[in-house]
Amino acid sequence: MYEEFYGLSQLPFQLLPDPNFFYRSRKHEKALTYLEYGVFERAGFMVITGEIGTGKTTLLRYLLRSISEDTPIALINQTFLPPEDFLRMLCQEFSLPYKGKGKSELIELFGTFLIEQFKAGQYVILILDEAQNLPLDTLEEIRMLSNLDADNERLLQIILVGQPPLRKKLHRDELRQLLQRVEVSYHLESLDREELKNYIHYRLKTAGAPDPEIFENAAIDAMYDCTGGVPRLINSVCHRCLVYGFADGQKKITADLFEKMLEDRKTEGLHPQDSIIPSTPTAPAGNGQLEIKDIPDDSISAAHLTATINRLTEISGASIKAIELAAAKAASSNGKAELASLKRQLADEKRLREALEDRLNRTAEDMAHLEKAMSHKNDTDKDRDSAFARPGLVSPAPTDSPEKDRRWNASNLTQYILLILIFMVAITLVAALVFWRPQGNIINEPQRELNSGILEQKEAQANVRANPGIKARILGRITPGTEVDVIGKKGNWMQVKYQGQEPAWIYKTLLRRPN
Repeated sequence: MYEEFYGLSQLPFQLLPDPNFFYRSRKHEKALTYLEYGVFERAGFMVITGEIGTGKTTLLRYLLRSISEDTPIALINQTFLPPEDFLRMLCQEFSLPYKGKGKSELIELFGTFLIEQFKAGQYVILILDEAQNLPLDTLEEIRMLSNLDADNERLLQIILVGQPPLRKKLHRDELRQLLQRVEVSYHLESLDREELKNYIHYRLKTAGAPDPEIFENAAIDAMYDCTGGVPRLINSVCHRCLVYGFADGQKKITADLFEKMLEDRKTEGLHPQDSIIPSTPTAPAGNGQLEIKDIPDDSISAAHLTATINRLTEISGASIKAIELAAAKAASSNGKAELASLKRQLADEKRLREALEDRLNRTAEDMAHLEKAMSHKNDTDKDRDSAFARPGLVSPAPTDSPEKDRRWNASNLTQYILLILIFMVAITLVAALVFWRPQGNIINEPQRELNSGILEQKEAQANVRANPGIKARILGRITPGTEVDVIGKKGNWMQVKYQGQEPAWIYKTLLRRPN
């Protein structure tokens, strides 16, 4: 449509994952390095997570290009399946005769297939996209499949790719054994401003644009604010901008044209930001701050205390509304995993609100008892003063002055305020301890760049190859502690000499400097 107008050989911003347009940002490069390392080192389980549209599937398709075509690989993205249905789909992907077989027969069939591939010198790789939708019992079945081995050699490598709920699911108690087997893990984040600009230029250049700077900087800045650096949203917005530019005869995409396109999208109810669901919904701005300083110490009363707790309840209500809104969006987009997660958050928030309301009721009762006690004290003081006012009787000096009574009253109410606030903080901390799960990587990042010099192999029995790359012929294996001399480098591969052997290539993360 607009290719000829902008001098393009193909559409640069299609939504379908295309490895030809894979942009190796710093984050995507690191994720690719982790996966290559895991595949090369025969890792059992690898986990890659990222928000919707961050390029996980494109990364997978790019990785598949670097693996030998002879390697048996299954890529499954229909993952919302019970264990037996999953086993049937797995056998179907490897063209195994699965029809009419029960669960135990399917497991035996797949196990025989793995052994046959091992005897033929092949290792099987299973890639599960959208893995956050896998039921718990299916994940456990997958873990059991990973137990199949021969002569202490792994027969099956499994790559789990999915959205952030996958990480939370793997940290559940039922999946502790699977989590302990994860050897490679990485969370793919969105692009930053500079990466977004380079991403657009890269895709335009790959599509044959004579001038990749079709988008002006002001338009790119506005695009980052709109999309948050999510590649899929960037593709959608850029494609729409080029359509508008072609229709208006503009060779450059300006900020004004971008705003015009955005306004039309809002009118249609398709604003890009509507598709961004925050991982942790929060209360709207302005509803999350409690200004204690607005309550003077010398005028504390039951009304002020009630207003304080009402304010906390209002904040909780705003959070509930935000979560309900996010849940509605997840439901409309068939995001079952997100919807389930949001429902759990909503239940937690509602429990907190109920606790606040209960505390408010108990505080009101406490204040009523306190005011009743103060009123009784004042009546007693009046009766005492009346008795000593008769002739011949001298009234004793009062033990407490009215000013001291007021200070005592304010002091006790201040203590009530502090106790309530401490109670609220304790609830928050307990909730954090109960529902928080660590999100960090499961393994350390690969070591820093290695330059030429004397190094020694650090892992058990590593392969050395005739050329750089996973597909290259294996020349032999070296044992831990073997000193090598680095004589060359190509990408993530190091050329080494050792023990008088001919030069060979080894993956750089397998080496460390000798102590």
